[in-house]
Amino acid sequence: MEQLKKAVRKSVTGRKMSDQFYVDGDVNVPDDKGDVGRIVYSQGMLRVEDMKQSGSYVRVSGRIQYQILYLAGGDDGSISVLQGKLPFEEMVYAEEEVLGMLWMKESSAELTVTIVHARKLRLRAMAELEIISQGEEEQYLTLDVEEEEGLCRRWENVEILTLHKSCRESFRIKEKCALPKQSDPVGKVLFTDITQKRTEIRLISDALQMRGELSIFVLYESTEGKLGWTEQAVPYEGKIDCYGADETMYYQAEPKIVDAMVDVKLDEDGELRIFEIEAVMEVCAVVYGEEQADVLEDMYSLKEQVTLEKEEIELSELVMQKACEYSMTEQIQVPELDDQVLQICHTSGKVRIEHTEIVADGIMCEGILQIGFLYIRADDAEPFEIWQGMVPFTYVAECRSAEAGMEYELQSTCGQPVVSLLGNGEAEIKAVLEFQIFLKRREMVSNICEIHTEPLDKKALSEAPGIVGYVMKNGDKLWDLARKYHTTEKRIREVNEIGEGEPKTGEKILIFKENLGIL
Repeated sequence: MEQLKKAVRKSVTGRKMSDQFYVDGDVNVPDDKGDVGRIVYSQGMLRVEDMKQSGSYVRVSGRIQYQILYLAGGDDGSISVLQGKLPFEEMVYAEEEVLGMLWMKESSAELTVTIVHARKLRLRAMAELEIISQGEEEQYLTLDVEEEEGLCRRWENVEILTLHKSCRESFRIKEKCALPKQSDPVGKVLFTDITQKRTEIRLISDALQMRGELSIFVLYESTEGKLGWTEQAVPYEGKIDCYGADETMYYQAEPKIVDAMVDVKLDEDGELRIFEIEAVMEVCAVVYGEEQADVLEDMYSLKEQVTLEKEEIELSELVMQKACEYSMTEQIQVPELDDQVLQICHTSGKVRIEHTEIVADGIMCEGILQIGFLYIRADDAEPFEIWQGMVPFTYVAECRSAEAGMEYELQSTCGQPVVSLLGNGEAEIKAVLEFQIFLKRREMVSNICEIHTEPLDKKALSEAPGIVGYVMKNGDKLWDLARKYHTTEKRIREVNEIGEGEPKTGEKILIFKENLGIL
């Protein structure tokens, strides 16, 4: 008996692979820069260039990009910056088979700088990686069999999430921002910080539409030798090809800036007041379609004995795709800053999720907001300093449909934080944390995988009564009674004039054995 099947593509996520390692290097101060007197700020950014499976390991190669802001020693006291990279290659152990496409789920680099002497620095970066593999598998659902006389079938309607495409694409951003015309032109750029402020993604025909803002901070020295800075939100828009996608589909997408640079260009007056920003955003995306299918749940035949072999297949049903925001306000004690801060130049924030779980009202997130700000001190000899700290938070993203055992992906970003000094050693931190949630429910479907037939026992069938008077018991179904007494559910309903639903417990019905000329 030939089965009619439907192929269903399913996204499969492998176990997380985590690693922590150190990258060390010595840096000599170039001849055109002053001696190092004091380190003001150091920043390390882990940039992955390649990931490949190698046996039971994943070979990760890339670089630690660093920026070191320092004050020159001696009477100079000027501020300067060192920029560069430390290459690395790391073997990350994979506890299980890598499924396919590799994703860098999380990465960070904590940079420590030690002054060896005025012309040499020793760098050590503690790098952390979290990698996942994303694969797919194909499952086959039996929807029907070829039509035969005397065949009775029953279907179950299921709603399933099917994989359309999973991909890792690069999205290139090239935008500009400008200083006011009354500003002194830029002599040289000292320090830059480019972060994702917000990203909105939506599916359109054959593409993922990308729209958002980058937060751009530039500390520079003007042509007059004065220090200046600018912080601006720079909008961007574009799309990534995703053939076959449309507005009715759903997605999980994780955008991360993997490279960024700022260059200074001439404005219409021929002065260096234009900042040209080039950034590369890596977008890991999984696109799903949602559809309904009538799966063949059960069958029997009035002409032959049918035996079914079944297997349990795990499918997914979309529960919710949601974006939500948490506005946090915290007051912290910073007595070391009292009377020291003249002006805050730049504030940055990064969300680090420590724990998530499904609770009664939704999905609970516990984590920390890593906050830092660069400020001007009331000290002409050492005018710049940076403060860094952490603020814990707990937030429940409302989702009343969430239940224990459901699968979910949660991503978080921080909008531009604001720090206000209140005096008396207190500061107020305000930030908007943005969360993207993709929630799925596991659906187990009992799928018919094999059908075996054999001739009916004609002797037993001929000895069975042709008419049965039956009293409905609790839990009885007409389908099961029709199979037992060699007839069809349709025939029982016609004879007893039964409409929709099942007869009530205690109700009497007549059941006539079907005769297809085999007796």
